[in-house]
Amino acid sequence: MRRIAVAVVAALSLIACSSVESTSGPREMPSPERVLEMYEELPDKYKVPGLEPQDRVTEFNVNGWTSIDRRSLIIHAGASRRYLVVLSNNSSELRFAKSIVVDRDSSVIRVGFDRIFVVGETIRMPYYIQAMFELDGREGANAARDYIQNYDENPVEEDAESVEAES
Repeated sequence: MRRIAVAVVAALSLIACSSVESTSGPREMPSPERVLEMYEELPDKYKVPGLEPQDRVTEFNVNGWTSIDRRSLIIHAGASRRYLVVLSNNSSELRFAKSIVVDRDSSVIRVGFDRIFVVGETIRMPYYIQAMFELDGREGANAARDYIQNYDENPVEEDAESVEAES
């Protein structure tokens, strides 16, 4: 009996959550200026040198994905097409997620409009795409991953006096 009650509560919770979005009306496409603002608001660790932000990607079919950290992942969209995707917020489930689902209404995926659902053990959470970058194959994906994972947010600055003393 207890299992039935838990199942009913879970089902009602899902129905309530899904009805909230449907009553909020259609989402609006962000302006090009807003997409640029979203990129500029990114923490520096996601601004990988040499990568240009994309506002949209056409013919986007997910063949696989790899998480980098709690906020970024690399999406495989074909044999050699890969994209660095940065989510709007951290996801505690991303590194251990069973799957992701790209919520879109066409074969085009757009920054600030489309979402990625991270499907974890207990929950399926939506995250807007804050930034997206095309990567140059496997090598580009590895370089972006290494840059983000090894980024030092608090680099130690050498004392000017100690640098002069060494000279």
